Amino acid sequence: MQNSTKFYIKKLSSKFYEDYPQKIYEEILSKKDRPYTCLMIQNRGYWISVPFRTEIHHEYAYHFKMSERSKKHHSGLDYAKCVIITKTEYISEESSVIDQDEYRELVRNIGKVIDSVIQFIDEYVADRKGNKKLHTKEFERRYAFSTLRYFHGELGLEEKKYKNLKQEEIPMLRDKVRKYYLEQDYNCAETILRCIDEEYQLGLEEADFHLVSAFGGGMGCGSSCGALCGAMAALGRLVVKMRAHATEGFKETCADYVKRFEEKLGSTECLELVKQYKKEDIRCMETVCLAADVFEEFFLTHGLEKRISK
Repeated sequence: MQNSTKFYIKKLSSKFYEDYPQKIYEEILSKKDRPYTCLMIQNRGYWISVPFRTEIHHEYAYHFKMSERSKKHHSGLDYAKCVIITKTEYISEESSVIDQDEYRELVRNIGKVIDSVIQFIDEYVADRKGNKKLHTKEFERRYAFSTLRYFHGELGLEEKKYKNLKQEEIPMLRDKVRKYYLEQDYNCAETILRCIDEEYQLGLEEADFHLVSAFGGGMGCGSSCGALCGAMAALGRLVVKMRAHATEGFKETCADYVKRFEEKLGSTECLELVKQYKKEDIRCMETVCLAADVFEEFFLTHGLEKRISK
């Protein structure tokens, strides 16, 4: 363990949850009336806040072994849900109480825990910077549902165009949807492709967007969601160099994307999504925003920023 590393047991403040609302930062854990107690580790100019949780069933955590609670509820410290903070106002002054057996076990193993947390973050940063790339499937297994993607600013990973912005000010892909969908009246397929092209600089020309126009409204008959189809077109532009059959793993990548879309929205069919998300005043904008979230997460977890086919 790094001897200079400081740690405390605290809760995140209500100010943190105001700045990082779960409806936007959905991988961040939140409890409306009882914030999570966290292990706060001071490291490299920021704090790493690692929540104490129950029912942790993945390996990227410290699993308590000695308490009755851990034996019944798989309790531990969840590295995948840690958050990175630089503002002391995000740390609550409220007292935190944890299971005494777990506290004693933590103190005995604090060096191991801190080293594991820092390693988990360092390997994420190294992959995102391209210094030490993980295999795509390994990266996804570790970080697909991690909160670290929300803290690129604090971790030194923000894009240059956002270097002077605070993390909460960095626009997300969904922030572009209103401009195209409501203000310029493009359909769902056209909107998602235009948003992706603008954000990730695919280099599409105006006529290229017409290729997905017919997918709007589920191909006009409520079939496959137009936002899904538009995103799939962008996926092809990002990954395929010559042709699909000559692109190793492309079929699996597409299938995985459709699975992610269905898990997030509940269906891939326009008729079903209309029932759930369509509103009279904004039509299917919520669906397109969710589709943008799926693409943004997929882009990050699959390393697609390195694969744009020029």
